[in-house]
Amino acid sequence: MKDSMKIPADPPFPCRMSFKEVVKTMTTQTAEQVNYKEKALSELKKIREYCHRWPVADEIRTMREYLKAGGLSLADIGTSEEEIQSCFREGHRNSARNWLKVARENDSYQNVLTAVHHIRNRIAEAGLTLDDIGTSEAELEFLLASRRPKKGLWQRLFGKRGLHN
Repeated sequence: MKDSMKIPADPPFPCRMSFKEVVKTMTTQTAEQVNYKEKALSELKKIREYCHRWPVADEIRTMREYLKAGGLSLADIGTSEEEIQSCFREGHRNSARNWLKVARENDSYQNVLTAVHHIRNRIAEAGLTLDDIGTSEAELEFLLASRRPKKGLWQRLFGKRGLHN
């Protein structure tokens, strides 16, 4: 007998199982796939809803994990890569706008510093510009400069004649 015609000693997966076991395994795999599809659809719904308010990077990552685990594609859940990228950018844009509003309305230097940090992170992550959110670097610098504590404030508060002496 030729080597290519030999029957393997350990038959492939389906041959070792009874028909009922094969059907049960296929049914379980299909049920898991449906479950992953439902989970991915749930995440897609969150992405479409939440992107109008804040970044949706975590939801996108979770949806992609469900798709990969279920062997599904974006088309299987009724979306496309373009829509996902659009939601990603929109979420970051809206988050940056919200942080800009916080920076404009706040008097605390620490809060403005935090808001400007978030603004810069959001636009960098999504590949946006400050013009996309309705501001400029000059405005951000002005907001920071106008809320910066006055020179010597720390010494006045905690120096020789400050609060703790």
